[in-house]
Amino acid sequence: MDYNITPLFAPLIFESKLEKNYDSVFDEIKSNTLFVQHATAECYVSTVFNILENYQELKSDVMDTFNFYKNQILKYESTEFKITTSWVTKVRPGGISHYHNHKNCMYSGVLYFEEMFRGAPIEFTNTNLYQDSFLINQPSERNSYNTNTWQLHPSKNTIIIFPSYLMHRVGMHQSDSSRYSIAFNFMPDGYFGYADSTIRLENQQIF
Repeated sequence: MDYNITPLFAPLIFESKLEKNYDSVFDEIKSNTLFVQHATAECYVSTVFNILENYQELKSDVMDTFNFYKNQILKYESTEFKITTSWVTKVRPGGISHYHNHKNCMYSGVLYFEEMFRGAPIEFTNTNLYQDSFLINQPSERNSYNTNTWQLHPSKNTIIIFPSYLMHRVGMHQSDSSRYSIAFNFMPDGYFGYADSTIRLENQQIF
C-alpha cells in the first residue's frame, strides 16, 4: 500500500555534538560551581543562572549550534535569539527529577559534559490529553508516533535543543558518579513581529 504520514505540528528535538574539546572548561565548572538542592533528592542546580557569561567561547559555540537549528531547520532566519539564562545541573547516583518545563522562554537546551555507563537520560513526556483519554492495549513496537515518553541517552559534548513547553525530566541516574550538564534558555531578541504584535526586546538583562 502506498501512503504518506505527516507528523503535523510535531515538536522537534534537535541533537548534535560540539566538536571542540571543552574538558578544561568542564573541569573548572565542576570544581568552582556552588550548588543547591533542587526539587528532588540527589538533584542540584548552580546558585548562578548566567554561567555561560563566564565562558564566552563555549557560549558562542552553543549559540552557533542553536542558530543552525533555528535557521536551517526551523527557517527563522530573520529573527535573532539570545541566551537569557544558563546554569549547571548536578545529579548524584540514584537521582531523578520531576517532570517540568521552562517558562519565559521559547526554546531550551542542555549540554552534557561526559558519557556515563548507566547515566541519567533526558526523558520527554507527551501531555496531549487525547493520549490519556483511552487505555488501549500496548503496541507491538514503540516509536515516536505511539509512545507517551521518549528517552535520549547523551554522550560527551552532546547538545540537545527543544521547545521550552515540552515536559521533561532527568531520568534515573544509575551511574556510580555524579552527572553534570549545562542547561540554557533562548528568547527572541531585538525587533520582531508585525503590526499590532510588534515588540522590541533589545538589551535584555542577563541575570
